[in-house]
Amino acid sequence: MTKAPRIKFVIFASFALSIGFWMAGYLLAPDPSAFVRNTSWLYQVVWLPAHVLCGYLALCIYREALSSCHAEAGDLPVGVIPYLNYLVKKLLIATLAVMPFLIMDGVEGYEMVLEEFSSMGNSGWLLMTVWLIEWVATGVLWVHVLLTLRLTFEFYNESYVRDNLESLLIASKDSPLLLAGVENSLVILLYALATFGYIWFVGGELSDFVALGVSAVFVLVAFLGSMMHLKMKINRALDDIYESRLQHMLKVGAKSSTSTAEGNHSLEDLRVIDQLVFSRPTGISLRSYARLRSIKASLLLDPESDSQSIARDMFLYTEYELRLATVGAAELRAVMIRLSAPIAGLMAKSGLVGGS
Repeated sequence: MTKAPRIKFVIFASFALSIGFWMAGYLLAPDPSAFVRNTSWLYQVVWLPAHVLCGYLALCIYREALSSCHAEAGDLPVGVIPYLNYLVKKLLIATLAVMPFLIMDGVEGYEMVLEEFSSMGNSGWLLMTVWLIEWVATGVLWVHVLLTLRLTFEFYNESYVRDNLESLLIASKDSPLLLAGVENSLVILLYALATFGYIWFVGGELSDFVALGVSAVFVLVAFLGSMMHLKMKINRALDDIYESRLQHMLKVGAKSSTSTAEGNHSLEDLRVIDQLVFSRPTGISLRSYARLRSIKASLLLDPESDSQSIARDMFLYTEYELRLATVGAAELRAVMIRLSAPIAGLMAKSGLVGGS
């Protein structure tokens, strides 16, 4: 599970900020009783911390994945000025990511302020400031979800996967980048619950539905992209092994055809070889099966290999293909289960299900 070292402080600070905004809005409102009855303002006490918390968790998940891939890059900048530069850069990128929603909510908010100015006064402008913070926090969430996908492309290059096949498939099956996708889906589930609460309590706007849908799509795309990229690189690495073993088998065959017949196999030996080579483990793809056949044949027909090394290598390559077939499967199920709630909620609200 990702470490969130300042999680208690973030929760406390975000609630303190939201309560401070609510109290400032109460003081600014010409009609305090109307302000207290305003459900939009009331829900901001929970709505703002939910945004800040989700954005912070997505940032922590990305930094944990980055630290797992590049230990030297996992730490935050040291010093006030470097840290502020880092923070401002991230916030600017997040703001650009949600700019269309800021404009849309800005137009709606401006109309709301004018319509309710007699009772809410300048608290309406303050509410728009709260919306701005929430949208920037959503942008932080989106940006760091997509950064995990970029990190996958950077980290799992062909040379790394080729040199670490045993680590990826045997020793440590859990990819930190696939685990990041699973944890991001849990963040989206939390975000969805807060969003549905807002829609139920306040009513919600079109932008709220779109934001939830975009968030779920980004998490799904980032996870699927990471999983498919990793499997593609592993397939290529295993293809290279296949080509190498095939070339070796052809060379061995050429040498044995010019040698004496002392190494000829009995009919029973050939049956055993045929069984070993052409037995297909359950669950592997045709591509994996083709590779495995050639690798088994090259091992069995190599006169320089002893039975123990043949058995070890056959087990290893078979295990590679079996593990490849399951890469990301458990994580994908977890992601889909967690994303099913926001997706089903959006479909129900749009009238696609439930007969609405």
